[in-house]
Amino acid sequence: MLDGLNMDIRFLPHNIHLENPDLFSSRDPHLQHLRKQLLVHRSKLLDSLPWNNPGIYTVSGGRQIGKTTLLKQWMNELLEKKATPECIIYFTGELIDDHHSLVRIFTDILEKRHNTELFYVLLDEATYIKGWDKGIKYLADAGMLENVVLLITGSDLVIIKESRMRFPGRRGAAGTVDFHLYPLSFFEAVKLNGEISTDEIEYLTSSDTEPNALLVDKLYGEFDSYLIHGGFLTAMNDMAMRQTILPATFLTYSDWIRGDVLKRHKQEHYLYEILTAIVKRYGSQVTWNALARDLSIDHPQTVSAYAAILESMDAVFIQPALLEDRLTAAPKKARKLMFSDPFIFHAVRTDFGRLR
Repeated sequence: MLDGLNMDIRFLPHNIHLENPDLFSSRDPHLQHLRKQLLVHRSKLLDSLPWNNPGIYTVSGGRQIGKTTLLKQWMNELLEKKATPECIIYFTGELIDDHHSLVRIFTDILEKRHNTELFYVLLDEATYIKGWDKGIKYLADAGMLENVVLLITGSDLVIIKESRMRFPGRRGAAGTVDFHLYPLSFFEAVKLNGEISTDEIEYLTSSDTEPNALLVDKLYGEFDSYLIHGGFLTAMNDMAMRQTILPATFLTYSDWIRGDVLKRHKQEHYLYEILTAIVKRYGSQVTWNALARDLSIDHPQTVSAYAAILESMDAVFIQPALLEDRLTAAPKKARKLMFSDPFIFHAVRTDFGRLR
């Protein structure tokens, strides 16, 4: 099967199923790592992904949130549903330089289809590829994506949103074509952690009677833990196996924030100042002008631009003020800046040790 597809050998470690589909779940690097974890989560998003509708789909979400693992779990479930192995292909955008390379790689694979079966192409972290949307548009216009389920993931929400607007009429017939992967909710985290039984969870969510004090204490304990790990599975597994979150785990996420900001040719010391300002003013209303006056950054627009980048990475949430008479956002009024997840807050504070 490998020879028939003539696949670039760099992608073979992630396409073990082409050699032997029975070995995919045990030899795929991401699924191997998943099996070593104490807490293994199956996202409900897997039930919403397109099983049999051709089209162009996107899954967005912050880095290290589990998008790649989600794709590998989906591949494994496709194989379990008896999809033909050679009709499932995974590519990582980290190994593709630009849209010219993307078109060449996809063309080499898609032209070798020998049947009319639905073809699944998974393009992970597409935003690493310069002009990736141009390549996808060309393939769609050339008819190369007929009878293909193309699932694209990316961590830059703005780029994903803007680029997918260039595919009108090419997305397919499915009702939902764009998906977003988030950390586990508090409910999902409690259920996965298993410290509170399924019966107790059902009792808490359905009973009108007052729960006993022991159960309430257990629930508060779970909430205290959630305020640390924030539903991030790596952090949850650290706490489950070691009763603490490893410094390396915090570093992974803080490096992601720093790296993605620097990739946009922004200044690290400006990033540090803005993150410091967010921590110091947590829960308070601020204006871009007020922040700029307190920082070495000269222009309020610069502060706004950095905040927008952090928001597009799912790292920061900007809560605008409300126009009461219209129930819409008031962009000229002060807003609140907060991290989108408790774990991001802790990761930032751990990495930028001077943050208070």
